[in-house]
Amino acid sequence: MKRKRCISDNSRFTYVISYDKESDLFTLWQRYETPYIYLMGTKKIGYSGNAKDAFFMLDEDGEYDCFLWFKTEGYRDFETKKDSCIFMVSLPQYVDQYKQEELTEHMREQAVYDENQDLYYFRVTEKQYNSLTRDYFKTVKSAKKAIKKVEFTYEKLSGTDVFE
Repeated sequence: MKRKRCISDNSRFTYVISYDKESDLFTLWQRYETPYIYLMGTKKIGYSGNAKDAFFMLDEDGEYDCFLWFKTEGYRDFETKKDSCIFMVSLPQYVDQYKQEELTEHMREQAVYDENQDLYYFRVTEKQYNSLTRDYFKTVKSAKKAIKKVEFTYEKLSGTDVFE
């Protein structure tokens, strides 16, 4: 029986591990060295940084299964001389099912391509963005509070009672 555990120093490093009780082996699934990653629950990871947010799900083997990105970008409207904001979301990306190359030409024309991420974003209204992200941000807030309540010493973590 495999148990999943995460270790974080709550500032920069996060490790997602699996423990197989039968073989008494730990397997490192994912290793993050960034303060922008946070844990959201079983096989669920969030990212927030550089005006972008993302939700990642891991499969039963600790590999990425699905991810979704959303972001906002500010700009100056030169006609009105006011600052404004663009809201964008990606389509959910299922690692083994959907590839960016499969987008229709019409979809690509409507999208904003991010070369650094090799990802297409689609512009939405502020109302749509808020509707699409409301539950995500609520879950992030709850997860960040909950994770601080769960702590183990090294001795307890390395003991079998943690994985029972």
